[in-house]
Amino acid sequence: MKTDEYLNALTDQIRYKKARSAVSDEIRSHIEDQTEAFIHDGIDEGNAEKMAVKEMGDPIEAGIALDRIHRPQMAWGMIGLVALLSITGLILQYLAQLEFSKIQMSGSQTSADGIGSMFQGDIQKSIFIVILGLAMMVLVCYADYSRIGFWAKEIMVLLFLGILLLKQFFGVTINGSQSWGYLGPIPINITMLLFLFIPLYGAALYSYRGKGYRGMLCGLIWMLPPVWIALRIPSIMTAMLLFITFMVVMTTAVLKGWFQAARKRTVAVMWTGVLLLPVCLYFLVIARGAGYQVQRMQIYLNYLARLFGNTNAGSENGQNYMLEAVHQMVIQSQLVGGGQISEGAASVMQQSNYYMLTYALSFYGILAAAALFGAVIYVFCRFLKISLRQKNQLGMIMGMACSTLLLLQVILYFLNNLGIMFTDTNCPFLSYAGTGTVVTYILIGILLSICRYQNILPVSPPSKEFGIRGKVRA
Repeated sequence: MKTDEYLNALTDQIRYKKARSAVSDEIRSHIEDQTEAFIHDGIDEGNAEKMAVKEMGDPIEAGIALDRIHRPQMAWGMIGLVALLSITGLILQYLAQLEFSKIQMSGSQTSADGIGSMFQGDIQKSIFIVILGLAMMVLVCYADYSRIGFWAKEIMVLLFLGILLLKQFFGVTINGSQSWGYLGPIPINITMLLFLFIPLYGAALYSYRGKGYRGMLCGLIWMLPPVWIALRIPSIMTAMLLFITFMVVMTTAVLKGWFQAARKRTVAVMWTGVLLLPVCLYFLVIARGAGYQVQRMQIYLNYLARLFGNTNAGSENGQNYMLEAVHQMVIQSQLVGGGQISEGAASVMQQSNYYMLTYALSFYGILAAAALFGAVIYVFCRFLKISLRQKNQLGMIMGMACSTLLLLQVILYFLNNLGIMFTDTNCPFLSYAGTGTVVTYILIGILLSICRYQNILPVSPPSKEFGIRGKVRA
């Protein structure tokens, strides 16, 4: 049997068509190596090829065995964890809003029926958002992430233009910030949409492999559009979160040797600039920031000073009330069970999306909150580990980008819930705030897609010179 005949018979057994090319190339390479070995032993080329093919075994049996390996495989364990945490988050939202309703009814003239109606509406909204998010997650999971990566630059341009149009024509300015847009009755959080750039950026950066410092410069340029929009909103926290995530992705690419640059020196220069950035932003806000931005910064710095022992630096006229209330709930919490409920608990519970860990600490104890936080951290550390182990470099960089962003969000949420730093950041599984929840589940869908196709796609997917199926474009 000739090599081509053998490969045709073998690959016919593989049901997933995208895997056939990679498997065929791998088996052909083995046959050619063995053929060369037989020729070296003095066997003529024709017989050497037949003997090499024969040593590969029955093509039908080999193809069936390879079919079991080279096909999409769902990461059911991770899906189960995501589902469990989603349900846990919904239950906590229900309990938190129930507590808030009790507090309102005990100290308000509002009727119990009115409060109960609002409470029921909030719960129904949260359930709908989670179902929508899970549906988007499944849809993205079943899509081949390499197709998303293949058109990453084009999608980034369209996303940039779409967000600009949303901001320009449908944006609403609230307290000096234009972070919301309304398409009819549907509110859309523009800052949350910006996080969709993260996996696309990783894929765009992949396309510049082997192009040296010019490739790195192009990678830096692709950072600018989403960061610029975040600064125009303005949302400095979102801009910083985007920029740091982009820099982590760029650092990974440099350390992987994508740009043939001096790795250690390049990374040192990059992160020296990153570490100096907060100092530069501080002076920028002082020099050119709006009055309310300068005031907020001063209030926060005073709060931090008082938090760490400077009793002379108090919060001005209670303007830092929310952080104070959160901090009081944290320090009054117990190891197990509910602690003393502070006076500011109602204000915190009213914004439960941003303070679910604070609620867990105050009402169920430190151990319960630690278990919840640990489970969320574990999921994304696990996704990060899986991503970094990918043979496919596109999957590696996209998965690492998504995992890094989600981990940073969890860390910022943790700081917010300890009363250390107000971040206005959503946390996966604990915050169900419309746009942010849907975007989070889309990113998780990309991570699940990477897990699903990790045994199928080759180490390097097709570049722009090749079509999706690997054929040279005319």
